[in-house]
Amino acid sequence: MKQAHKLMIGQAIFTFIIILLFGFIIIHERGNIFVRGNIKKQIEDYAQENFANHDLQASDLAYHFDNNSYSITYTDQTYPELSFQVNYKKKKIIDTYQQDYIEGKSVLEKRQKQLQEEWNKVFASTIYQDCILSFATLNQYSEDQQILLLTNHNLKDSHLYTVTCPTTDNIETLQLIAEKNKFYAQKYDMMNTEGER
Repeated sequence: MKQAHKLMIGQAIFTFIIILLFGFIIIHERGNIFVRGNIKKQIEDYAQENFANHDLQASDLAYHFDNNSYSITYTDQTYPELSFQVNYKKKKIIDTYQQDYIEGKSVLEKRQKQLQEEWNKVFASTIYQDCILSFATLNQYSEDQQILLLTNHNLKDSHLYTVTCPTTDNIETLQLIAEKNKFYAQKYDMMNTEGER
């Protein structure tokens, strides 16, 4: 009888713990639903206050489990690859407007990767295979150049990038060989052996 009584109490405690855990999970998930509306409004108000002069489209509010934050991505209506995020974490709102929208970091990284892959195909197994192609930040270009960078995916002949090579060859030879292969950079640089220009 005592053994059965102890077993019943143990089962009751176990069931209570399981119900309590499920309760916490449900409250946590439902709590996010109630909080989400308030966070979304705060982010939208922030965006309206700071970016009203831009023609932007907002994504849905996203929750990021890895760092317990929320974000809305704002995308330029004219240039869909140009976007930035407004993030909410620990009651603070921050944005990536400067680096992603003004400086065009993510767009230029994508263009740089595409151009670098083309370069690597052409110059594989040569002394120029380790050259690095890079762009300045978007806001350092003229308006026409910005439009070209945002709309054109073939930038080999754009004269908007720099080619930096760690070779002992001279810059004129590099430029001649690059242009023979239809790569027209704005600038050609050589790195010394320590990796400095």
